[in-house]
Amino acid sequence: MANQDWGDRYQHTRVFVDEDTGVQFLGISDPISFIDDRENIMHVITAGDTLEALSDRYYDGFKDPQDLYWVIAQFQPRPIMDPTQQLPSGTVLVLPSPALLNNIVSSPPVFEDNI
Repeated sequence: MANQDWGDRYQHTRVFVDEDTGVQFLGISDPISFIDDRENIMHVITAGDTLEALSDRYYDGFKDPQDLYWVIAQFQPRPIMDPTQQLPSGTVLVLPSPALLNNIVSSPPVFEDNI
């Protein structure tokens, strides 16, 4: 999985095009849901931890691992709505294992045509 190219967090977001102007708009993507897996990584927050630093630490070997902070935020049983917020010491986060992360992020997007 080393140097895996994840694209970006918007790869699962539908793009809408204004027919009159041709301007493109991003829709709302479905969040990544928590998956209870025995390989998940439990991390207890200590002072100074950030989601960016945790993704860099636990997903070292992936291309730009710090950019996967949003996966950690959305993956929680109670998703973190603001990934820039200071996390209280003692908070337990559940991180997807690298193998599960690979399955989650590299899966093709599925869109419902209900608009």
